[in-house]
Amino acid sequence: MKSNNLVCRGAELTDRSAVSKYIFLTDEYIYPSIAEGYASQKWQELFTLCYGDEENVFYYKNISVIENSGEILGACCIIDGHKRYRFSVKALEGEGDERIINAENGYFQPLFDEAMETDGKIVVNLCIDKRYHRQGLGKMLLEYCIGTAGDCDIYLDVIKSNIGALSLYKSLGFETVKEYSGFSGSDTELPCLQMVKKKSV
Repeated sequence: MKSNNLVCRGAELTDRSAVSKYIFLTDEYIYPSIAEGYASQKWQELFTLCYGDEENVFYYKNISVIENSGEILGACCIIDGHKRYRFSVKALEGEGDERIINAENGYFQPLFDEAMETDGKIVVNLCIDKRYHRQGLGKMLLEYCIGTAGDCDIYLDVIKSNIGALSLYKSLGFETVKEYSGFSGSDTELPCLQMVKKKSV
């Protein structure tokens, strides 16, 4: 792929369909526990509500994309620390699908609680189209997000066994802060790492 055709930019409302696909594909545990697939009516309806809600983690202004000649090839969601977000309003109210409630309580709310205590930014999701893995697109998009975040600490979480992602993050200066057992949507143990890229001194 010719790199001069690649552009990183902030997401727009019209990007919703493509962005919804990449957000779903970022985690093989969480989102498949909510809906059958990114093209399912359930996921599309849920993500549509998220995408236009400025208090939602997946509000479109929290998301950046990388595109090639108008085709979106990946997305990255990054949020502010010290700000309260939500995923599903119905889940917070104890209503709706039990799987969404479980994801809200087991995964998203602990993430948001931690974000409230964090100075800086938190990378929530990063996904590149599988057709273009190992071509530098993930690095290009994350570098863009880091550049737009300003001079601050940037945190992210990664599944420990995801060697490719770990290599990318380390190449950009992220260091491991702690290891913990992540939420998998089941009883499966999921060893994860929290990493941070410290602001320049």
